[in-house]
Amino acid sequence: VLWDHDLFQATYLDKLVASSEGLLVVYTNKLSLLGPLIKHPLLSKKAEALQLLHVPNLVHEAWRTLFRPTAALERHWRLLEDKLGGQGAQYIALHHRAGDIAAGFCMV
Repeated sequence: VLWDHDLFQATYLDKLVASSEGLLVVYTNKLSLLGPLIKHPLLSKKAEALQLLHVPNLVHEAWRTLFRPTAALERHWRLLEDKLGGQGAQYIALHHRAGDIAAGFCMV
């Protein structure tokens, strides 16, 4: 497990992309990994052929497609959305995460 995204990209990304494995699983909470993947020399021609670089809000669309909330979370969200003014209402959201203090992350 690597916590350092830059170290992962510099050390392992080339090896993973060049792998003959049919399926690769990369666990990250860093949304910016998608850019380096589709711009990687071994993948960029395929990404261009699929016009991935021209998709508006590509990262948003990829995450929305890959990750769906559970039914319980979706119900909770709909109730909260109604309290915030209903579908399409504008609001400001703030997410604060204290992190894993034992690992020294996100010390405030």
